[in-house]
Amino acid sequence: MAASLLLLLLVSACAAELGFQPKRQYTYLYEAKQASGIPGIKSQWSALGMKMKVTVQVPTAGNLFFKLENVQQGELKNTYTQQPWRKSFSLPYSPVQQYQQELSKVFKVELNGGVIRKIQTSGEEPIWVVNIKKSIAQMFQLDMQKHQAIDVPSMVQPSGYQSGQQADFFRVMEESIGGECETLYETTPVLPQDLKGDMVQELTLLSQTSLPGIKVPDFDSFHPFVVTKTKNYQNCKVRPNWQHMTPGAVSCHTEDCYLTASNRSASARYVLDGDRNNFQIQYVVAESEALMFPYGHETEQLWTVTNQTLFLQKNDRMTSFFGELQHPQSYDKLAFQYPTADGKELKIPDLKSAPQLSTYLPGAPVKLILEKMPPTQLVGVIVQLIQKVDQMTQKVPDPVQQDVTGYILEIERALSWLSYDQLGQIYSQLKTDGQKGIYWDCLAMAGTNPTVMRLIDDISSNKVDLNRMTPILATLSINIKTPTYQLIEKLFQLFKSSAIQSHQMQRTTMALSLSNIFYQICISNTTVEHSYTQGLYQEHFCNSQTSALLKEQFIPFLETKIEQSQEAERLAYIQAMGNTGHKSIISHLEKIVSIQRSPLEASKAIYAFYRVIAQYPEKVRNIMSPIYHDISKPVEVRVAAVTMVLATNPPIAYWQKIATSTWFEPSNAVAAVIHSTYSTMANITMAHVEPLFEMSRNARITLPLVRPPQGRYAFSGSYSFRNGQLIPQYQVAALSRLTVVASKTSVIPSVLFMEFQKYINSILYSNHRWSLNVQGGQQIIDDIMGVEYNSQQRARQSPRDLRAIYQSLDSFLQSMKEKLQAPEKFHATLYAQLLGAVDAFVAFDESSYSSWLQKIRQGGSWSSQQVQKIAYLEDTTVTFASEIGMPVIYSKKMPMVASVRGKISIEWKPQDGQYHVTMDNVQPFVSVSNFVTVTTINPFSLRSLGAGVENKAQLSMPMSLKAALDIRTKTMQLEIQPGQQSSTKVAIAHIRTFPFTTAVEVNKYENLITSPDTKEIISSHPAEWKLPFGKAVGLEGYLQLVSDSPVMNFGTFWAEAARRGRSGLSSFWFMMKSLRSRHYDVVIDTAQSSFQKLQATFALVSSDSQTLEPSRLVITGQEHMRQVQSNIQQTRQMLQNQQMQSPQVSQQQRQVMSNKYGYSATATILQKNGSPLQYSSKIALHTDPNWYTQKLALKANSPNGETCLDAELAFPTLSDIRDELLRTEIKAPVWAKLGYGRSCQEHSLKMQGYVRRDELAKEYATSCPEAQRCIQHERQGNPNSADCRRAKDRAALANFYDLEFTQNAVTQNVLQACYNVENFVKYILWPYMDDNRFAQNPSGKVNVKMQFKPDINALSIQVFKPSSTITFDKVQLPYSVVREPWLLTMRKSISKKIVDGLYGVDKTVCLVDRLVVKTYDNVTLVRHPSECWTLLTADSSRIRNIAVFEKQSTIRVVMEGRVAEFDLGSLSHFKVDGQPQIIDARTPVTLRDNATRKTVLLVQMLSPDTIKVVAPEHYVKLIISKEGVQIHASLLAYRNRMRGVCGDFDGEEQSDLVGPSGCIHKTGQEFYDAYRVALDGSSSQCQWREPSRCIRRPAQTQQAYQQGPRY
Repeated sequence: MAASLLLLLLVSACAAELGFQPKRQYTYLYEAKQASGIPGIKSQWSALGMKMKVTVQVPTAGNLFFKLENVQQGELKNTYTQQPWRKSFSLPYSPVQQYQQELSKVFKVELNGGVIRKIQTSGEEPIWVVNIKKSIAQMFQLDMQKHQAIDVPSMVQPSGYQSGQQADFFRVMEESIGGECETLYETTPVLPQDLKGDMVQELTLLSQTSLPGIKVPDFDSFHPFVVTKTKNYQNCKVRPNWQHMTPGAVSCHTEDCYLTASNRSASARYVLDGDRNNFQIQYVVAESEALMFPYGHETEQLWTVTNQTLFLQKNDRMTSFFGELQHPQSYDKLAFQYPTADGKELKIPDLKSAPQLSTYLPGAPVKLILEKMPPTQLVGVIVQLIQKVDQMTQKVPDPVQQDVTGYILEIERALSWLSYDQLGQIYSQLKTDGQKGIYWDCLAMAGTNPTVMRLIDDISSNKVDLNRMTPILATLSINIKTPTYQLIEKLFQLFKSSAIQSHQMQRTTMALSLSNIFYQICISNTTVEHSYTQGLYQEHFCNSQTSALLKEQFIPFLETKIEQSQEAERLAYIQAMGNTGHKSIISHLEKIVSIQRSPLEASKAIYAFYRVIAQYPEKVRNIMSPIYHDISKPVEVRVAAVTMVLATNPPIAYWQKIATSTWFEPSNAVAAVIHSTYSTMANITMAHVEPLFEMSRNARITLPLVRPPQGRYAFSGSYSFRNGQLIPQYQVAALSRLTVVASKTSVIPSVLFMEFQKYINSILYSNHRWSLNVQGGQQIIDDIMGVEYNSQQRARQSPRDLRAIYQSLDSFLQSMKEKLQAPEKFHATLYAQLLGAVDAFVAFDESSYSSWLQKIRQGGSWSSQQVQKIAYLEDTTVTFASEIGMPVIYSKKMPMVASVRGKISIEWKPQDGQYHVTMDNVQPFVSVSNFVTVTTINPFSLRSLGAGVENKAQLSMPMSLKAALDIRTKTMQLEIQPGQQSSTKVAIAHIRTFPFTTAVEVNKYENLITSPDTKEIISSHPAEWKLPFGKAVGLEGYLQLVSDSPVMNFGTFWAEAARRGRSGLSSFWFMMKSLRSRHYDVVIDTAQSSFQKLQATFALVSSDSQTLEPSRLVITGQEHMRQVQSNIQQTRQMLQNQQMQSPQVSQQQRQVMSNKYGYSATATILQKNGSPLQYSSKIALHTDPNWYTQKLALKANSPNGETCLDAELAFPTLSDIRDELLRTEIKAPVWAKLGYGRSCQEHSLKMQGYVRRDELAKEYATSCPEAQRCIQHERQGNPNSADCRRAKDRAALANFYDLEFTQNAVTQNVLQACYNVENFVKYILWPYMDDNRFAQNPSGKVNVKMQFKPDINALSIQVFKPSSTITFDKVQLPYSVVREPWLLTMRKSISKKIVDGLYGVDKTVCLVDRLVVKTYDNVTLVRHPSECWTLLTADSSRIRNIAVFEKQSTIRVVMEGRVAEFDLGSLSHFKVDGQPQIIDARTPVTLRDNATRKTVLLVQMLSPDTIKVVAPEHYVKLIISKEGVQIHASLLAYRNRMRGVCGDFDGEEQSDLVGPSGCIHKTGQEFYDAYRVALDGSSSQCQWREPSRCIRRPAQTQQAYQQGPRY
């Protein structure tokens, strides 16, 4: 009996589904709201809401029938509310009229253990209605029995656990409208009496106010407990999300990474009456938030929030049943479904039919939208929009009222609805080329199957011109929304068609684009799952057919193209093969590397392994390691191999092996790349970016094992720098990489690789790569330097083929001329990958380069009337379901419009030195907008409700221009006038941040920003600032700032720049710090401006243009030399007197200087009233190359008066010898005077002072390590060593400056400018500043004292003002002044010093002293002087015809048929072509060519023991002293062209001991003797004979453009 009773109880318990008793009817009041805004700025919202009565009948256990009654809907349109959204701000509800019948249809829910198993609706209801019903049904799902529990062991409760009396926590995998995700349950015990009383009192209050009629339970029979459900959207099995390009196709570690910067949560609080096995739902409050971080964690977020409430109104016995459903439609899943145009399930789209849903607004109620705006009407709307954009771009559009980028987005949105045939109807109505161009660009941006098919057909029929076709093909990989097999097959057919294959640029671009598409849909873990919405369709886009197309057709076709193409094009196909990332490419690429057609091709194939590294790292390592360790491979190939080995994140043993191998590495380039990689990688410590942290740790551990480089890195060397910076407060990081592999034959590197990656929240958001590969780059250098030679003369001497013995100088030169070998042909490729998926490839070979250069040299013309491009820089779309069943559409789009309308013509005539540029009413502008929006579509009103922010920048310069440059007369004429505009106010620059909420109608295709249904979010009264400019020249312009936040908060640049200094600037990109409203404009009001036209002439006047006497070979004592000597004597006298002077330059002297060397400019501004404004200026610059002083004179005339500037700055580096420099006592004057007014005399600012070298400065100069080593070198008779040169720079810089500033009648605006400069300096240097406001300067003047300290690279400054004293102690300079001494010494022109610094000037010296010879490439040999002439260095290319010989104590320089001979014992006497010459400190000697009158040789005495010999046309300088000779050769001109004892100048030490015949010599004696030359009838003993046997090093000659073997 007891058993029967127990069985009856169990049956009755199972018959009653949890929460619902059979034969009962439950009535609930339901309200749901969804709002979007940016509450971090202001509580302004756009929202929708629904309110209804929900009746639930339970005829049998587990079967629930729902009916929605009295459905009402409401909206908030850009409304500010003081109540937070959680406090249920009121909505203006009204009954739903049109869709009441669909919503009120009964639907059935089947429950099993509290879990929803099935939903049935009455017939085929609209999908958006089904989604609303699913969102209501999910609120009645409570898995209290843990049927879908994740943690099975946790269901075993601890001993003593009593159900209902203790809290419970468990996790289940539960379905909901947002997908099947982990759900956390927290259950409380039955509430105590006090809490129960509070709850009853709260329900009573609600029943009397906002919720009349809800059921208030009886206190005694009420047994409440609380269940909280929290959905974890980071752990889901299924997510009904629409995604496009989110994030970039690189890496992803969490299920929720589809939204690269987001935070989403959903929680529901249930109050239940009863116990955990038998209860009823009293009420439910559910809330969810989706926070979008468009720019970083500290910026304000875009919020989309939902609030649902469900309150029990009554619980009665069921009296009448709703009845069974007619024609029921079953749904096994609770997940959100996407409404389609045909109302059917979403399926793989075909090629030409209209899409089932809009890819611009996925999740929108398509059928409702198209009923209001049918496609036939949309065609006309799109035509009107295209015509409107075309009309706007005829002239520079107003950036606000004519927002072109906004209209482009509207065109894309409209195109996303249409079929192939409807798109054709649009094209038939377009009349102009501009309209058709906009149409094709927008088709590419839309990326639906019909738009892509329309592009394919238009390209195949040659409707699209080639210039527009290339960027369209390149961006296919990021624009295509649904890459089905049929579409990819059509693209592959297009790739093979004659329309593409007949044009090199188009076929390589198409190959790269297709390879990226295959990679993204079939290979990449990120894009396969997170960028193409494949989970929403019946099958994946990458099916078996797509895989077969990739493996069996596309890759073999690329293999065929590689075999058949020339090298330039082969490289593109190799890159395309690597882009696929397919496993089968490993063997293909390995074959390409093994064939070794050229180093360029092999290295490209190695880098192409990049996308297979992640899946097959060990296999890639096994291929690359032997290549790196094979020292016979070219440097470029070995560097590529070791780079790929490290990219695989190998075990630390590999890092150790590579590090230790650098000590035995024969190539300096390879060793330098490894060291720079390890040293920079060791400093990257971003643990949140995998696998970077582990790689950085391995590099840091093994760095001490790497051989350090010899000296600093120069642009001409090889290195690989990596930099990584993290901004924690924004959770963003930037990684950059720069790799340079030096060429042996040119300063232009053979490989230049750059990469920039941006991470947000540990996810790679964007990836950009650039790769430049060059061979034969010296041809470009020669062309720039004006070398003219025929093809035979261009051929260069074989590196090891000087051959042996020369009977005379003539035979020597003739032999160098005859022993020639085919040169390295020019070839360059540029590869760029943007956004991780858009590839561009450009190739230049010798033929195309020569053809282009010939066109430039022969002259010609070019003209254009229209250039325009529209494209996406970013296109991200994500749609997910809100908790109330509505779509949440998050998009981040960055359209760019670049346009130039108007006539542009360029004409050049190099033979006559004439160049002309004409622009007739040109209307150029670039407009870029970054739209970030989060919206939902209200199906009742068809409004897009949401919030967003637009960041826009537009630059423009409408004008007409005529420019004429005459090289021969060194003049340029310029004429500028404003272009014609529709508006009188022209925005030259416009930058705007526009946060907003919106409630626009979906079927109104108007600009979102300017729509009356969009409202800007402004938190307070914005600050306004307006700065006028241009009045002096007749322009009425102003800079206007309207900002809702401080200007300094505009972005991260300012804070990071101030915090990190120069080293950090290159590592960060601009990122918004706030979304608050800002408007920055630079505007010119043409109506108020009197300016009409500017006419200007610029001229260069130089003393070099003076004619010279043709009869004199050696010319001394010219006029400009006398001026230099006079200045030297004046400076020497001042140094001897040690008096602070301020020498004045008379007006006559200033005029002489201006006439001899300087610039002049005259300008006339024509005003609208006809009166002209005249401006003129003259600048004269005079440099003393010996005493390092600069004299500057400037005079400017304007209608308001004159401005004059006179200055003399002294930088006393008086000697090239360090010891002599330190012995010289220096006290040189410096002064400057700025005058302005009617005659430059009324107002003035004056600076005077001196620069001095005292004992403290000498101590600084002698304490550095280079100085200590130099002392030893000086004792050994080698004062010109590399250490001594660096020590000399420190000695030259260790100076003390004492300056005094005075002013005379300075106007208030100039004083204010001085105060602004002072405050700015204080702001920048405040960490080093001590402002003593009590220390006064009794002189009443401003004195500045500065001391540079080379040992710590710091500057100490004291400023003595009449009212205070400011001290800046040990200011650390952001650059190395010792390495960049031109910033203070001005010893050379700035441009030349920069070039020398980039190309490693310290390594371009060959030193020959009494004991040793140090080659250009830093190999030291013991000197072996003899009675024979020895070739020190010579240009083996015979381009510049220069050679330097030595014999015991004699140096002979031979160039252009002239011979200069110097005796080290008596440097003041030398011979030119056998004729004796005398030189002293006052009389330099100039040797000129008889024919061209150019300076061949300049000989100058620096000191009694040192002379300088300069060959300016040959880019060679010699410093000859009693100790020896320094030969400075230009790296630009002579890379790998020099031969002789000084080496071949190729940057590698390993090749320096190779003799002229190619023999590798074991000793310096043999090598030295190999370059003995029989000159002047020398004895036969001077004729070196080649050894019969020797080890020869073959020349590595690259035979480019030759067909390699097939494989």
